Amino acid sequence: MKTLLHVFAVLLLPLAALAQTDVVAQGGIITSRGQGQALAISSTVIGVNSGSGVTAGFLGAVSIVTPVLSTGTLAAGGTFPAGGAVSIVVPGVSGTQLVYNGTLTTGVTWVKSKLANGTASYILSGSFTSPTGATGSFALLTSNVGAGWSGVTTVTSLNMSVN
Repeated sequence: MKTLLHVFAVLLLPLAALAQTDVVAQGGIITSRGQGQALAISSTVIGVNSGSGVTAGFLGAVSIVTPVLSTGTLAAGGTFPAGGAVSIVVPGVSGTQLVYNGTLTTGVTWVKSKLANGTASYILSGSFTSPTGATGSFALLTSNVGAGWSGVTTVTSLNMSVN
């Protein structure tokens, strides 16, 4: 785990000059909701680069709730419309509290990734915005789900950037 944190820290350092905050989360759970065609995600923040340095550890929480898919299915993959909710809460990073609340923008994708051994994982990626004008993007990788979506899995990694 320490090696993983170091890799994320090194990757995030060059981004500090861009006036953005980069958040790395790991673990947590993804469940289907809304008659099985929407997702609820919660994960633990393990790294933050707020421009004043990288902080690592168990720092806070990320939550994403999607609207119901506009195309496709959770089993096969699809696209979500704008809406839902994104929340990042990290108390006390570099002496300041990071709190972000926003909504997903149009075009968030849920892609099934088949592995060579016949099992699969999923990738959720897209962007979000807040009422204050802050924007961001994210990419989430699920754990191996076996043959396909069963309604619940865990978060392998979640990388987010907030501008």
